[in-house]
Amino acid sequence: MKKLSCWLVVVALFVVSSFCVANVEIIGAESSSDEDDRYRAGNVFDGLKDTRWSSEHTEGESIYVDFGSVVELKKIILHWETAFAKKYELQVSDDGENWKTVYTEESSSGGKDVCVFGRTIKARYVKLISRKKATEWGISLWEFEAM
Repeated sequence: MKKLSCWLVVVALFVVSSFCVANVEIIGAESSSDEDDRYRAGNVFDGLKDTRWSSEHTEGESIYVDFGSVVELKKIILHWETAFAKKYELQVSDDGENWKTVYTEESSSGGKDVCVFGRTIKARYVKLISRKKATEWGISLWEFEAM
């Protein structure tokens, strides 16, 4: 009986902690390229599930989001379209010029990537840089969430 009680406490703590994390508001986005006007960078934070950003079909494409001021971040959630980055980095900056890598993915399978930092990160900007595309197309995101 004691083991069951402990398990329930752990589950309850996990559920409570995951509901306490709120999305951080994104106020802008810029990309290294947009495939065309329908797939512009601003689509990654518009809240619509049927719009997306898509880059040109080259390696090394990137997109960054702006929170308007320095915020605390615990994780980034990337909602990939079929064209995703197999390898990528997440970098942060306070000024949009000096960047620091805080997360590296070596083998994404697309879909939904939850990038947990392991500690609270403070930054105004977060940049996704593709290091290796998974398809012949560029890279494409439905949504870019920050928490």
